[in-house]
Amino acid sequence: YEEPESGLTPLAARAPEQVVWLGTLSKDLVPGFRIGWLAAPRPVVERLALVKRTADFQTPLPLQAAIASFLRAGLDREARRARASEVETRRKEMSGALGRHLPDLSWWGGEPGSAIFWLILPPGVSGRRVAEAAAARGVAVSAGADFDPEGEDRGALRLSVSRVERESIERGVALLAEAVRETRARASVLESAPVV
Repeated sequence: YEEPESGLTPLAARAPEQVVWLGTLSKDLVPGFRIGWLAAPRPVVERLALVKRTADFQTPLPLQAAIASFLRAGLDREARRARASEVETRRKEMSGALGRHLPDLSWWGGEPGSAIFWLILPPGVSGRRVAEAAAARGVAVSAGADFDPEGEDRGALRLSVSRVERESIERGVALLAEAVRETRARASVLESAPVV
């Protein structure tokens, strides 16, 4: 995610011989393709290019060349604006759907420009279990534990609107709400069950 036309000068432009600047095109230009870019002093670029050539055979060279030509021609600006507009529409739809289907849960994220929401589950409800219950309903969400440095399940889910069809958001959140309710009910039963 990049700030929309903030007017701030990137640090790499101020100190190009001291900054290594990495970015991705995966979020705003070519979702699904793992293509990024690097701006750094020439010796750093040369060394990292060597490492990439010996370690990564997954990014097709024709695709890299096509994207490089696209960027050099400046065609990315309009594509990025269109993508940002689409993500913003999805973000608003996700925000509304969360409010309608999961009004009792806390969530944050979804700021303008962001494609990510975090859903905070009730105490004792496992993010992993909700993600599994959602997957059984055909809804893909990520357990917060997948992003925790220790892998701890802190009862959170990460939701993304970057690759979901707008038409699927309302139904997907409704199914997610079912998964949350089911998992919450199971957690309550287990909590109140006698230990023998």
